[in-house]
Amino acid sequence: MLLVPELNSETQLLLSKIANIRSTRDLWELLASTFEKHGIFMASYHLYELGSGHVQITAYGHPEPFESDYVKQGWAKVDPIHQHALKHGVPFRWRDIRSLTDLTPEQEQFLAVAKD
Repeated sequence: MLLVPELNSETQLLLSKIANIRSTRDLWELLASTFEKHGIFMASYHLYELGSGHVQITAYGHPEPFESDYVKQGWAKVDPIHQHALKHGVPFRWRDIRSLTDLTPEQEQFLAVAKD
């Protein structure tokens, strides 16, 4: 078991489980169950193919039509939440995006679609 003294027992247990996972699918399922326990109702992981710009998304809590439209419509290029995450690499609440960055009209339009 991986032990880090400054972490609580729940986090210690989660890290131990992660250390023993052998597939990305199992990792995502573990994380999704952890999200739910902590009141996180939506999360996503974006994987880009370098050069082509193609994006593959694994999401939790999003309606399926939104997930497929996100890829088909190329929304990753205008999604301010995603762009902020790529640029800063630190956790933040999606609802705070307007206070974290200046949004373009296109980004505001995307957020309206995403909210619906």
